[in-house]
Amino acid sequence: MKGMFETPDAPLSVEPVVVQGEWAVAGWAQQDRGGRALLKKKGEAWAIQICSGDSLKQADALEKAGISKQDAEALAAKVVEAEKNIDAGKLALFASFEGTVMVDGGE
Repeated sequence: MKGMFETPDAPLSVEPVVVQGEWAVAGWAQQDRGGRALLKKKGEAWAIQICSGDSLKQADALEKAGISKQDAEALAAKVVEAEKNIDAGKLALFASFEGTVMVDGGE
């Protein structure tokens, strides 16, 4: 994500990152913007599938993105747990992402 979006004048913060099998959710913040990204492992790399806000903390939304029910529930629980240690201002940035954007092959 940093390689794709970070610039010298706009550093990108990526945290927390939680992984469940071949899926991950990463919170991100850049200047006055933020959100969450759903990533899928492809070989040795991770590819962004979807950018969204609070929906990526919900198992049903993760299932709709193609994750099995079991993995979606586990991933959503991990996101909620990991975000307990994140500053409230940063959480507000994660939640501020409006809508859902399909990125690399997200359907």
